[in-house]
Amino acid sequence: MQRLCKNHGGYHGERIDIHHVTRAALRTARGQGWLVAALPFEGGELLTLVRHAPGAGRNIYLSTGIHGDEPAGPVALESLLTENRWPADANLFLCPCLNPT
Repeated sequence: MQRLCKNHGGYHGERIDIHHVTRAALRTARGQGWLVAALPFEGGELLTLVRHAPGAGRNIYLSTGIHGDEPAGPVALESLLTENRWPADANLFLCPCLNPT
């Protein structure tokens, strides 16, 4: 894992380009066979990613980015998508950024 070293010693208002991060997550997810949906809302779209596992015994939901001034979550979720090490026995539901605006 590569550390960005943006929050060393605490969060001090560092910003990320959320559209770049969500586009990267979208490209990675599509390349790995995730189901992708963009749900429209006033001012943009909410990106959702779904992966169903045959005979799944559990569901896992992950969302990030509810507060625009907390950049670590969307970046971490994009890294998780890139690593692609998910439980094989779980349906996965991801929202890389709940509040992109």
